[in-house]
Amino acid sequence: AFPLLLRHGFVGTFFLTTAPIDTQNPDFLSWDEVREMAAAGMRFEPHSYDHPDLRNRGFQFLVFQIVGPRDAIQERTGEPARFFAYPSGRYDDFVIDVLKSADFWGAVLTEQGATHTTDGLFTLKRVRVQGGDDLDTFIRKLKLDW
Repeated sequence: AFPLLLRHGFVGTFFLTTAPIDTQNPDFLSWDEVREMAAAGMRFEPHSYDHPDLRNRGFQFLVFQIVGPRDAIQERTGEPARFFAYPSGRYDDFVIDVLKSADFWGAVLTEQGATHTTDGLFTLKRVRVQGGDDLDTFIRKLKLDW
């Protein structure tokens, strides 16, 4: 997607699970690719360390899964990471409390939607672009009020 985003002058936001990057899994971005894309204006935010269900977990576990990846991203991109994507959309009130205590501004769900209010910054729906979406489908998704 990166070359297409550049070609069309778009900026993308990528939510990273950092364990596969740390272990150099070839099916995922590398930290060098993250740095290259960040230098070109792409945004990176954490999606946890290794994509667990965060519900009903202790404080230390959540800090490891949330703050560790955020710090790794910030260190490598030089940009603040302010939003979090819940793994598989799963969260509970304690996860939100940890995010707020770590100075996150919000978090995104897996639910499709584009209409937001400031009351729901930690339960933001999002417009998910799928691999098979063409440019017309992408534009149509952005024009929906949902």
